[in-house]
Amino acid sequence: MAIDQKEILNLIFRERNEFLAYINSFLNDFYLAEDCFQEVALAALAKGIGFEDSPHVIRWALRVARNKAIDLARKRERQPSQLPEDVFDLLEEQWAVAISRNSSEVSSGVTHLVACVEDLAPHSRKLVALRYFDGLKSSRGAEVVEMKKESVYQALTRALAVLRKCVAQKRAEGTQSTLQNG
Repeated sequence: MAIDQKEILNLIFRERNEFLAYINSFLNDFYLAEDCFQEVALAALAKGIGFEDSPHVIRWALRVARNKAIDLARKRERQPSQLPEDVFDLLEEQWAVAISRNSSEVSSGVTHLVACVEDLAPHSRKLVALRYFDGLKSSRGAEVVEMKKESVYQALTRALAVLRKCVAQKRAEGTQSTLQNG
């Protein structure tokens, strides 16, 4: 039995954060990612009924999001992410699987990342925000915080290392907790 439009939109909007993160991997601009997400939702409305199940909706929406993100980047004369096409194919597949599992893997990763970013020193948090939320290159970020470009690059490298370690530790703690409770 086909899924109706209301169910399609509910599914897409329930997974909004995951879609935004996926789209942002192409655009590196959260505002553009939001615009792109809205275009995906409109495309779902335009497509209407015709999906057989939730995984079909997710895979279709991820593909539409990917194509629209690349188009948006080109229209705005931005360079889309430089990851190879096969990496994006793999990402799309993994996101579809994770979202189909009620986003537990992605949501816990996002939760861990948010907690780890909040734990960063204020200066590091600002540099991470400038680079990954505002999409500024190290040279422009250096101007904003009045630092040398090399210093910003080194500080970002250290902050990312701290984030990787923190997220890995939180995942390990979550796995350990699951094993003890399961």
